[in-house]
Amino acid sequence: MKKVESEDIEQIYSEINKDFNSPSTKIKVDLIYAFNGTGKTRISRIFTEKQGERVLCFNSIFQDEFSWVNDSQFLNINSISWIVKFITEQGLEKAIEDNFKLFCDDIIEPSMNLESGIIEFSAKTKDGYDYDIKISKAEESLFIWSIFYTFIDSMIYELKEEKENRSTDIFDNIKYIVIDDPVSSIDDIRIMNIAVKIYELIERINKLTEEDRPSILITTHHALFYNAIYNLLKRENYIKFNSYVLIKNKYKYCLEEKGDSPFGYHLILVKKISEAINNASLEKINFNMFRILLEKTANYFGYKKYEDCLPQKEYTKELIKLINLYSHGNLPEFEYSELTDNEKNIFTEGFKDFINYYKMNLKDE
Repeated sequence: MKKVESEDIEQIYSEINKDFNSPSTKIKVDLIYAFNGTGKTRISRIFTEKQGERVLCFNSIFQDEFSWVNDSQFLNINSISWIVKFITEQGLEKAIEDNFKLFCDDIIEPSMNLESGIIEFSAKTKDGYDYDIKISKAEESLFIWSIFYTFIDSMIYELKEEKENRSTDIFDNIKYIVIDDPVSSIDDIRIMNIAVKIYELIERINKLTEEDRPSILITTHHALFYNAIYNLLKRENYIKFNSYVLIKNKYKYCLEEKGDSPFGYHLILVKKISEAINNASLEKINFNMFRILLEKTANYFGYKKYEDCLPQKEYTKELIKLINLYSHGNLPEFEYSELTDNEKNIFTEGFKDFINYYKMNLKDE
């Protein structure tokens, strides 16, 4: 599917769904970039309308089940929604709280009272907890995303089991996962973290049987998120991966196959990493940013491996080891432990040598 044009957005949905249902032994993932108001959220809603219980969907409808109560400083969730019912039936409260810490500062502690539909947040202090904390819009978005992330995590856990051994049959008919813009109001570092965690979920979904593996649609208006997902997935030969740009010209929609060429992400990544180094605020996620930058450079110059882009120095082997470890680690200690001074020095030296070596090429690309 190179290009589809239609005045009917349902035709765009139909072509995506047709491609999802074409024969393939590989897991199918489609990535769509589109500006807000172009129709990407409408596509996610059509999937829900047409596929019903066969789709697990994160979009504005999912997010609208939550609202912030300013006077009382708590997040309200529709207590009669399917979301609350599912969390309660599956006993996912603790898993949601733990997963929230994967994406947000671990000093923030959520407390859910699903019967009343009230979610409160507290922050760690030296003397204990300071209750009734009003979280930011970004933290609210991360919490809501953490709930959906937990649903997918639970789905993978259940589908790994033989049908007769599963604790629930609610996931047995899931054929699609739709993720529409999970990065609203979120900073770039955490956006990268969400991209990495989605990639890790896809890795785990791929290990399910072909019968149980759902197809995955990811849509976004955020350029950095698009590129992060693109670079993480494009290199994997176990994925039947398609990437598109959706545009709307008056009354006509156009879905066209694209790589990451519409965007100058390497400049964004260089800027973000440089700021982290200059501000002495390097984090584990910066290793993944560096890896994406290296892989983009390797693709540009035709190298088979990103390692070929690194100048050969005494630290190179150790740097590659750290990049591989921190760009794919899914153990909790990888997320929370501080970088050592030696790791920071190796990263800084390797990044600066890389920039100096490819400076002209990065500038002119």
